[in-house]
Amino acid sequence: MRRDWKHYCRVAGAEGFFPSLGVLLSSPSLWALWIFRYGRWAYGLRNRVISAPFRAWYLFIYHIGQHVAKVAIDIIADVETDVWIAPRGSAHVAPGSRVGSGSFLHGDNTLGSGGRPGNRGVPRIGRNCHVAPGAILVGPVEVPDDTVLGANAVVVRSLPHGGAWVGCPARPYEGTASDLIPYRGRRRAGRTA
Repeated sequence: MRRDWKHYCRVAGAEGFFPSLGVLLSSPSLWALWIFRYGRWAYGLRNRVISAPFRAWYLFIYHIGQHVAKVAIDIIADVETDVWIAPRGSAHVAPGSRVGSGSFLHGDNTLGSGGRPGNRGVPRIGRNCHVAPGAILVGPVEVPDDTVLGANAVVVRSLPHGGAWVGCPARPYEGTASDLIPYRGRRRAGRTA
């Protein structure tokens, strides 16, 4: 949890106690990420009797956090370290989805289950990816490391390579990938593709 907070502070450029506290108080998506991590811990306890109150507390704070933060991360999802979710907007991460370390979800994103009968699944995002506002990934799709998905892109098939992708369905972008990264991620994270 502390590592998540440090990462959010790094992205926001917050140094020192009061700026870091400001990040904590103004980032409901960070709270949702903490609730997710707490749920993974609570459901990971082997003794059901001991874990019962922790699980009950998780369910309570999950439902409240989901409405306050507008972020729903299922505890069966795999959200690695150094993931940033926009403090404004919404995000839904379906059970079994993966978000690789160093990735950014810039708001109003859905990682949903879907696919044709016999080929249903969930998205798996690689490391150091940017998912711009409104981008949606549905079904058993693979997004390679260092991929940038433009605003409102829709990914319904696995992408063959990293780089920049835009449109519905997503197709390669002719310009520079850094052009698609929202301002906050480009300036503060210093990440370009």
